[in-house]
Amino acid sequence: MVVRLLAMQKVPSSTLGRRSIFPLYSKTKFSDNLSMPALTDEYNILYVDGNETRKKQTSSRLRMQAFNVELAQGGFHAIHLVEKHPFNLVIIQGDELEDMPAEEIVGLLRNVHTRDELPILAILPEADDEAAASLAESGANEIIINNGNFNMVLSEIEKLQKKTPKKK
Repeated sequence: MVVRLLAMQKVPSSTLGRRSIFPLYSKTKFSDNLSMPALTDEYNILYVDGNETRKKQTSSRLRMQAFNVELAQGGFHAIHLVEKHPFNLVIIQGDELEDMPAEEIVGLLRNVHTRDELPILAILPEADDEAAASLAESGANEIIINNGNFNMVLSEIEKLQKKTPKKK
């Protein structure tokens, strides 16, 4: 549960001396039962998604949680980035990737990195047993269904973060 305290303050809106009232968010508190991942700027995430709007929104939300986020345009780009940079986690979302399916990306990454070295979180757009089984067989660590709950994604990242050493 998020609690926001609003403060009203009169602020000059122009040089003419007119005044407007703007709400200011002074504090945000989280209840103790909300599990949040440890905030660190050393945790590097590669986010792969074919949907540009969702990719920008999700990467912004991850950055607000103090994660370093790199974006990949598709499977070949993701594989290239993993070869060049150390990542702690790869998130593959959706089935809208143009160059290769998510299962193939996971399989190619697993040829180079084990589940412990590079965790992969796959986010499916809907419940699909066949796609989930294929991703698990390819080597995805966790598979979740996108239900619009970003806290579920954060809790999965937290679980994987605890299992994986930090890379610099």
